[in-house]
Amino acid sequence: MKSSKLNYTLALTAALLIPALVVPSASFASDSIPATHQKARAHGDRLQEHLNKLKAELKITEKQESAWHGYEAALKHQRATFKEERKEMRAESGKLTAVQRMDEMVQFHEKQLANLKRTDAALKKLYKELTPEQQKVLNNAEHEHEKKMREMWEKVRKESKE
Repeated sequence: MKSSKLNYTLALTAALLIPALVVPSASFASDSIPATHQKARAHGDRLQEHLNKLKAELKITEKQESAWHGYEAALKHQRATFKEERKEMRAESGKLTAVQRMDEMVQFHEKQLANLKRTDAALKKLYKELTPEQQKVLNNAEHEHEKKMREMWEKVRKESKE
């Protein structure tokens, strides 16, 4: 049960960040980005909009503000470091061998996992502060968000195969 909650929490947090992902080419760079990928990036840039909406739906109280800000800061940090490190990795990719690129990718994903775990801890802290009704709102809101993200990425995969 504890493992499934962790998996759900990690998936939930990842769903907020997946819009930032762009399917990388072998060299991690592409001059022509499909429209759906550009749309995914634009969606990722709306993280604050999503957080504002979620906060309003949750009706965060003054007592819960600290936990909310911790969660929000963790998500923003995760998003910022993702973009920064991905940009650095792509800039260096042309100078590296295939093995070195793979090592870079492993290091990149290890850092992202560490950030995801920090966000997971912040989410758990917030979740403990929420009332049962607020928890339901969060669970439903994030489930709908994940569903939309899956649909979007299915479209991306279909377009990339064409």
